[in-house]
Amino acid sequence: MLLAASDIAREVDSAFLWIGGACLALLLLVTAAMLFLVFRYHHTRNRRPAQIEGNLALEIAWIVIPGILVILMFFKGYRGFELMRGVPPGAMVVNVTGQKWFWTFEYPDHKFSTDRLHLPLGRPVRFNLTAPADDVAHSLYIPAFRVKEDCVPGKLTYLWIEPQQLGVFHIFCAEFCG
Repeated sequence: MLLAASDIAREVDSAFLWIGGACLALLLLVTAAMLFLVFRYHHTRNRRPAQIEGNLALEIAWIVIPGILVILMFFKGYRGFELMRGVPPGAMVVNVTGQKWFWTFEYPDHKFSTDRLHLPLGRPVRFNLTAPADDVAHSLYIPAFRVKEDCVPGKLTYLWIEPQQLGVFHIFCAEFCG
């Protein structure tokens, strides 16, 4: 796994592993059942096929169990989504402008802007994202924090992180600009 530099990243990783593990377990279960049935009911062992009517208990089970799993997956993912969208009070504000092939980071509290992002350790930071009205859509993506948000021309969006590790982290645009 990649470096998890925040609580959001750990929550995203947890949801990914939980959902991936559930899908892998289901894949193995279905494959094992399929192989069992292929060998158990092979045409050389069972020359006369029998007409099988519905089995109400089995039909209810294969509707209810996947339904419960999907609901559990939803709530696991939603917990991470709530964490991503709930900016803590007192967060430092950084205004981010996406432009063709570069980002501008403006620090209103310190009254300067730069093309490099510098953040304090252990303090939440809210990014107010936008793009000029005559530009294209951009998408701020910071893999170490597992956050990505679109910068839509003329629209204000946001995301937040709380750096919990020192380091140099890459920032990407997840859209093909222009």
